[in-house]
Amino acid sequence: MENNKDNQYFRDVILLALWAIVLFGINIWGYDLWSPDEPRYAEVAREMQVLNNYLVPHVNGRPYLEKPPLLMWLMLICSYPLGDVTEIPARLPSVLSGVAAVLLTYLLARKIAGREMACLSALIFMTMQRVWWQARFGQIDMLLTVLLLGSVYCFYKWYYSEKKSASLLILMYICLLGALFAKGPGTLVFPVLFLIIFYWKEKRKIFKIHPLEGFAAVIIIYAVWYAYARWASAEQLQREASHVIGSDLFKQTLGRFIYGVAHPQPPWYYLISVPVDMFPWSLFLLWIIPWVWKNRGESEGIRFLLSWIIPAFIFFSIAVGKRAIYLLPIFPAIAILTALSLKSFEEASTLRWKRGVRILWVVVLLILAIAPFAVLWTEFAKIWSPYWVIISVVACVAIIDTLFDFFKHSQVRSILKQIPQHVSLYLFFTALIIFPAVNPIKSVRNFCEPMRLLSEQNAEYEAYSFGFEEEEYTFYAKHFIHPFFDEKDLRNIPLKESQPYELLKTISAVHKAYTRKAGEIKFKDTLSPTSEEIEQINSALQDIREEAEKEGKIQFLDQIEQLINSEINDFYTLINKETLVFILIREEDWKWVVARKPELGKVVKLVRTRDEFDRPVFLLSNKPV
Repeated sequence: MENNKDNQYFRDVILLALWAIVLFGINIWGYDLWSPDEPRYAEVAREMQVLNNYLVPHVNGRPYLEKPPLLMWLMLICSYPLGDVTEIPARLPSVLSGVAAVLLTYLLARKIAGREMACLSALIFMTMQRVWWQARFGQIDMLLTVLLLGSVYCFYKWYYSEKKSASLLILMYICLLGALFAKGPGTLVFPVLFLIIFYWKEKRKIFKIHPLEGFAAVIIIYAVWYAYARWASAEQLQREASHVIGSDLFKQTLGRFIYGVAHPQPPWYYLISVPVDMFPWSLFLLWIIPWVWKNRGESEGIRFLLSWIIPAFIFFSIAVGKRAIYLLPIFPAIAILTALSLKSFEEASTLRWKRGVRILWVVVLLILAIAPFAVLWTEFAKIWSPYWVIISVVACVAIIDTLFDFFKHSQVRSILKQIPQHVSLYLFFTALIIFPAVNPIKSVRNFCEPMRLLSEQNAEYEAYSFGFEEEEYTFYAKHFIHPFFDEKDLRNIPLKESQPYELLKTISAVHKAYTRKAGEIKFKDTLSPTSEEIEQINSALQDIREEAEKEGKIQFLDQIEQLINSEINDFYTLINKETLVFILIREEDWKWVVARKPELGKVVKLVRTRDEFDRPVFLLSNKPV
């Protein structure tokens, strides 16, 4: 009997792993790396190899201070068989992390509720749209999720076993160390909040997991790497290491939590984003939420899962800086609770509820069948192709399957089996058909081709970006693109003491005002504006001065404009070099720059244009290419 159970579990693991590999891994090679994160992390991995520096991450030839290097190390390892960091090595760590997270969700759910609920939990988890997306793209969050899930699983096995194995605790802290090296100190919020709430009624027992020694070891190991990497970065940047460490830690922790230096959102943000990210399983929320509340004290397993979900949800809702992916680590617990509640739904709901869910699912499938045609009425109609009809056919087949079963026996068990199958097929063909079609809009590969061809020939040239810095251009050019006059330059303006992030917001507002005013004016000749067009630009910029004067910021604006004029003159000198020079500049920036220095339009050539949605980017050169 025991052998039969083991065989069942082994079969479950193999089938779930294969399902997840196909769902997450299909066609990850079929489209380019998409900004902002994928090409940045891939470029960091590539530069580790190029610079032979694996401890201090670099991007675009400069130290990369934002994220720890674990994901980039894994990308580099995956790239060895291919010899370069391309789409497959860049995405493979996320795919494998997603597969591992599915299996760990199965194992944890099996411990909590048995085999049947474990299979459903794993299927629910892998077919949540946020999980599927993050498991396909070269970003940190799926790697972070599987490491935190691994630590939670080890803790659960340790806590609920008669024999308290020290190896499980060691493995738990190793997973937490990996989480630190994946995304930094903020990741400790999840385990710390979980342990505080879980041990709230038995506080003394928390010392059995040796939290002081365990967390101290994790933090010290991370701190040794962090201090070295930041010290080495400070030397290159010619800044004090203590300043680099302090400002970077502030930005990645309190800066995001209190000031919202990145991605500020209202407190109710996750009340909207989590149901969207749970889709299609959020269709059951009207049942799931009341059921969880009613049964919150019924079992140790539910208490365990709520200790994982609720503190993190509240903490990140209070934080000013928010992104949907920040809560990805709680999705395995959400998936298990969803499975438990749907089991109750099967057993306790009326036939009317069951029919209602089926009708709702048919409506959703109808919307999904129509969705591929909706693009024809948008600005992206040109990317549509007849192959998109296959997506609609898949949705229609799912509708027929749902209705056939509905008229056959109206058992909710069937719909719980059907939804993962329908969603998996739809996502499978989305990855095969939609993503490659969207790729020309999202990718800069073709735009960067003139630079990349020269790089592959080892030809000498220089490349600069004016007013912005995006690593996707560096990655696909295979050449460093030095930022010229971005907002980092403006931070050097001497000012009286003030809140640093308020200053950055003001600087950003000035730049946005320039681009907004200039963008409203049309040029007949992209490179060489007429005298009337120059006058229109200068008049628009004068409006900004008047606004600054009313707000009492004219002195600050004078300092910014003095720097702008100096930078534009340097820009003109750069363009007149004897060597080949490429310049990347947005159209909106080019307009006010060339209005201030019309001579620029006479010495540059337009190589390529990229329609970056409503913000075209120009690739200029000082010589014919």
